[in-house]
Amino acid sequence: AGPFGTTTWADLLAIRTFDIWMHEQDVREALERPGGLDTGAAALTVGRLFAALPRIVAKDAAIEPGNAVVLDLTGPTVGRAGARVEEHDGKARGIPLFTGDAEEHADVVTTSLTMSTAVAGRLAGGRRAPEDLHVVVHGDDDVARRVLAAMVITP
Repeated sequence: AGPFGTTTWADLLAIRTFDIWMHEQDVREALERPGGLDTGAAALTVGRLFAALPRIVAKDAAIEPGNAVVLDLTGPTVGRAGARVEEHDGKARGIPLFTGDAEEHADVVTTSLTMSTAVAGRLAGGRRAPEDLHVVVHGDDDVARRVLAAMVITP
């Protein structure tokens, strides 16, 4: 049993690693001593954020079908994830991008969000408001605003 129901040891350890890294970043920000953004814990946190992106885009931000969001992290932990929103059985569903599948999908309007690992961490932890952080947006400003506001993945 984990804090959010039945889980595996691997998932429980990942939650704790995410949690500890987030608190480390809180302390570093308070002391104005940045760091720890290129560690295994940072990579795990980025992975959790990327895995949650389809849900964030389709459910939490309620982005309409026909749209996609791409999240680019510039570093020091770099990565790219994306999600398109499609309608399935009358519900919006987030479909991960960049999976290598050969399935055909309808064309979408894409909004790209580019930020550093530090900014992504502050957003994922709900530590700072999106308007207080540096994010480069290409595409629909309303979609960007809604996704950035919904990027909190801490419980």
